Amino acid sequence: MIYSVFATLDTTLYEGTSGTADAFMKYTNTGNDEILEVRKIVSSSTTAATYLSRALVYFPIDWGNINSGTAWTGAAYLNLHTTEISQLDDSTPKFNVRPIATSWTEGRGRENNKPQTLKGASWVNRSGEHTTGTAWQTSGYAANTSGSNGSEHDGGGTWNTTHHSDYSLTDSTEDLRIAVKDIVGAWSSSTYDNRGFIVSLTQSQEQDTNRYGSFKFFSRNTHTIYPPRLEICWDD
Repeated sequence: MIYSVFATLDTTLYEGTSGTADAFMKYTNTGNDEILEVRKIVSSSTTAATYLSRALVYFPIDWGNINSGTAWTGAAYLNLHTTEISQLDDSTPKFNVRPIATSWTEGRGRENNKPQTLKGASWVNRSGEHTTGTAWQTSGYAANTSGSNGSEHDGGGTWNTTHHSDYSLTDSTEDLRIAVKDIVGAWSSSTYDNRGFIVSLTQSQEQDTNRYGSFKFFSRNTHTIYPPRLEICWDD
């Protein structure tokens, strides 16, 4: 049996740089974009500024259709369909998927809005607007919870640390199908609340000097048949 759930919330968090022209990128909301982007681009300037982004995606799971009260022991897969991969170097990107630790607001912005939409989840904030919003926690984390600051600005999400999944990209055109059984199992047993997944490069890859490039996937707002999908599978 395969129980498919489609995303109802998603957005990309863009770190931006410390440059004046990019001053508001860390506050920019992209909840209405047709794509989700995970990227690490290192500029060729002498300062070698790093441009990071991470994707948030939420699936509403009706446990009455599956099971509840005990950890899920079947298979589960997060499916993200690729639309564009660019600016790669010779490094092998490795994606990391973790359960989001706090609530967040999708927002109604787009990356290229002029002026930028500054209300909703961004690199700095999980909700609210610009400098008055509710920021992602960047220190003093609760037990089994963490976050990592970017190279230019603090923020970029918070997540639970006990469960995570990794996925190495082996082909520059492939879709992502990431096994997330442990995370779904933790949600099913109420170890922590389902607030969705945060998808990024691994922390070590975000912090090294390699240029891994830009990875774009269809979001829930896509006009194609390829929105993010969660598969929960079992033998019936």
